[in-house]
Amino acid sequence: MFLSEKIRSVEDLPDYTDVQHEALALSPQGPKLNWRMAQHKDYSLYSEEYFSRMRFQEVQYGDTIFLGLVLPNGEPVRFQGTLYEDPFLVFWQGQKPTEYDYVAEAGTQIYMLEVSWPQVEKRGWATFETPIRITRSSRLNAFVQRIEMCLYHKQTTEGAEDAWMLNGVLEKLENLAGEFLYCAEPQMTAEKASHSQWKTVVAAEEYFSENPAGTKLTVQELCRELGVSRRTLFLAFEKQLGVGPSKFQSIVQLHRLRSLLLESTYEKGVVSKLIGEAGFSHLGRTSVAYRQFFGETPIETASRPKNGSATGVS
Repeated sequence: MFLSEKIRSVEDLPDYTDVQHEALALSPQGPKLNWRMAQHKDYSLYSEEYFSRMRFQEVQYGDTIFLGLVLPNGEPVRFQGTLYEDPFLVFWQGQKPTEYDYVAEAGTQIYMLEVSWPQVEKRGWATFETPIRITRSSRLNAFVQRIEMCLYHKQTTEGAEDAWMLNGVLEKLENLAGEFLYCAEPQMTAEKASHSQWKTVVAAEEYFSENPAGTKLTVQELCRELGVSRRTLFLAFEKQLGVGPSKFQSIVQLHRLRSLLLESTYEKGVVSKLIGEAGFSHLGRTSVAYRQFFGETPIETASRPKNGSATGVS
């Protein structure tokens, strides 16, 4: 089976087995990525190619494992509070509820192998909690090329036997990861400074979510609540999310506005009313920013047919 999709809306993000996620677009272009998937028996291959900055907060559970190769391009990928400018392997574990928090920049590519836990044990792979940094090499290129061959093969050939091609993917992965894939020794830990910045951002987000709709915290108020300096606050947000605290709060408000619009019944005056409830004070500027992020006006969102299950995040 082969599936592919050009993602242009947060609501259209694909679902993964045993994964719950929330996503925010952090750039004016909104969410833009290409997604492909090829499935063979107990294995699935996924490819994600990003054209805009995206923030994901995930909880994974169950007995499904995702082993991913992340390829940053220019700007670093911010994963669990640490910036990765080089490619890295990550083991998304599903043996217990595990939370992940990361930001993928435009140009980032992610290749993932989804496999059941019994298959992981059968091949003798070990889990690792901290991503493994990978240098660009012929082994890395061979692994990526093999995945691309498998995806192309699934796309163009129906019903053909492709076990040989999947085995090639697994062999290239084991060749790339080497001993790290077979030993559970702890890998590189996050730097203390980065972890502190990450905690600052998480704490600020809690204040944003608790803040009543219709009000907006100033930078001074946020600094006072968190007990940090203005410089520390801005540095934390720039390093961990790539945007300042005020900009991020506006993005959160835009997504809050979208949720309100999707839940509402359209009638005269409802859009301006909900824009105020989401914490915005200027109708025109808000409408322009909203269209940049979501590719449609607030009125178009509110006028959508309601199915009773739409939300602002996946």
